[in-house]
Amino acid sequence: MIESTSLEYLIEDKIEEVLAFLTPLSNENGIQFNPYFTSGPEEDINPFLITETATNIYPLIWFAYPCTEIRTNSIVKADNVRLILAIENSKEVLNKARLQSSYKKILYPLFYDIRRLFIKANNIEVYAQEYSLTKFPNYGQTKQNFYQTQKSESVEIWDVLAVDFGIKVTKFQNGLV
Repeated sequence: MIESTSLEYLIEDKIEEVLAFLTPLSNENGIQFNPYFTSGPEEDINPFLITETATNIYPLIWFAYPCTEIRTNSIVKADNVRLILAIENSKEVLNKARLQSSYKKILYPLFYDIRRLFIKANNIEVYAQEYSLTKFPNYGQTKQNFYQTQKSESVEIWDVLAVDFGIKVTKFQNGLV
């Protein structure tokens, strides 16, 4: 029998545990909703959204692969973590309105709540608390998804805030995850 001396969890599992404490978001009608967390290669997002029939997948938090980990007995590090925060939108919405409705009201507050939880978490540390944020309006129509979206009659149009950062996860300590 091989004895395990390394950490026995995945970074995405620990991130999902922390994100379970996210504050519910409200839409313009005051209806509350909780973000939906899942993971996979970035190119699988559009097929996922096309085949997913549930209406409770927005805002989506997608842990994107690949993610390279460096492991020791007590620490897991990853320099290339990418969380894709996405909400559904219409392709008819102009950028100025999209920045108000998607980014200012939902995606940036969601990012700030994620950042708050990472700061509070006892066993997750974001390197220097630095995040790289990239806006992708109309993400469902980007070049990288063009060929995938052509295969389906139902093309999801959504706005994305990609959050890139490095992370260090240590063994569980008392407190938030």
